[in-house]
Amino acid sequence: MIALGDCRFDPKKAQLFDSTGQLVRLRNKSLRTLAVLAEAEGRIVPKDEIIARVWDQPFVSDESLSQCIGDIRRALQDTGRDILQTLPGQGFLLAGRPIARTAPGELPSVLIETIEASAQDDEASLVALRIAQEVLRAISRRKGVRVRSRTDGDDPSDYRIRGNVRRHSNALSVFMEIDEVRGRGLFYTETFEPDDETAEEFANRVARKVTNVQRVSAIANFGQRLLHIPDQDLDLQQLLQKAAYHYSKITTEATEAARQVLSVAIDRYPDSAMAHAMQAATYVHMYPLTAIDRSDDRVATAMELAERAVFAGPEVDFCLRTRGNLKFWLLRDHEGAINDCNRALAITPNYQLAHLTRLQSELFSGDWQAARHRLDRQIEVDIALPQYHYFQTLHALCALAAGDEDAARTHAREAYEYAPWSDWGVLVLAAAYADETDGATTGIADRIARNRLTPAHFRDLPIRDEALLALLTGRAERAGL
Repeated sequence: MIALGDCRFDPKKAQLFDSTGQLVRLRNKSLRTLAVLAEAEGRIVPKDEIIARVWDQPFVSDESLSQCIGDIRRALQDTGRDILQTLPGQGFLLAGRPIARTAPGELPSVLIETIEASAQDDEASLVALRIAQEVLRAISRRKGVRVRSRTDGDDPSDYRIRGNVRRHSNALSVFMEIDEVRGRGLFYTETFEPDDETAEEFANRVARKVTNVQRVSAIANFGQRLLHIPDQDLDLQQLLQKAAYHYSKITTEATEAARQVLSVAIDRYPDSAMAHAMQAATYVHMYPLTAIDRSDDRVATAMELAERAVFAGPEVDFCLRTRGNLKFWLLRDHEGAINDCNRALAITPNYQLAHLTRLQSELFSGDWQAARHRLDRQIEVDIALPQYHYFQTLHALCALAAGDEDAARTHAREAYEYAPWSDWGVLVLAAAYADETDGATTGIADRIARNRLTPAHFRDLPIRDEALLALLTGRAERAGL
């Protein structure tokens, strides 16, 4: 690969990429001319040599070669003729510089240390062992991570998980921490205590929270180190990591940035299940935070990407959940969505995204008790992560369905304070405060009135339960939307 101004050229594949990593289309003869000049590696190439190699015949008009030179300069935006230089009487010189290939992208590595336990405490030792086993089981099933042990030598892992189990006042207490060794350092600590559950349930809850936080953190942060590298200089794993970093920001602009990176990945690696699945996921990534687009072309493109992903990776939990999530939002197909999510959960039982699609289906079908239970038991999101406000809105909707207005307002207000820019959060806030008359809505009434999502947005969601739909739309309308 060589750099030509802001562009990159791959002589082996005869492919030219612009500054964003998009493939630049050139006529065949122009690409072959560029390849001949690139292979010269700074040597002046006589006109006759180019003609002989590109046209494979001795008699070609100067105009034909001039057209190719002009094509190349336009593609490179070389208006000053500094990149592709003409040396009268000698030939042409391509002023490019070789680009050192980046090392193949590595998967994030996780070191799971021994969970310590109080000495001579059998129950503490059992809980510590079960936590370690569940953490190991959950992480080792993932396709995008490597599990390491102390026998791997001195090369540090990217993440280190450790903790201890102690007894205080005849009750067990678990302390866990996650260290991003080559990044932010220690970024997560939490203390857990049993909550009317068996030792096995307690250990599973701790492991579920820790592994979900580590997984989301790796998605949100591991690709940040690649932002300065042009897409065309990255391998497949690096492209996926870079796209995941953008994807995790949960904004329309970041989603579009992820889509551009994934377009490069699919173009260069057309058999990648993850590239297709991640690209498919961008089509519903911002739902229900934004208006839903179910235009025929868009739905067909998204579903085709998802089908290709599952065909190439039927054993990948993300591919299955992505297809299920598209069925849910774009096709309103609850049964198809649940089937795909169940297949994903058979691979990774604590897979949070699959549980998310399932609980939304449960809530929108009228089974708010099951949705609330899944939200409490299976969804673990740290307040520092961008998804936090969305899960607070789901708590608020479950509370409204249960008739618990106080809880709904608490959760909706917390979501709003965390992300006041979110039109979805404001819509849920309006529904929660619909009948408030004691001044509690002071300061947010104007924001509610300016919201871009209206009560009609609830009608566009895949809500099957007519009573829930009437409740949400009615309350939002009474709030002034």
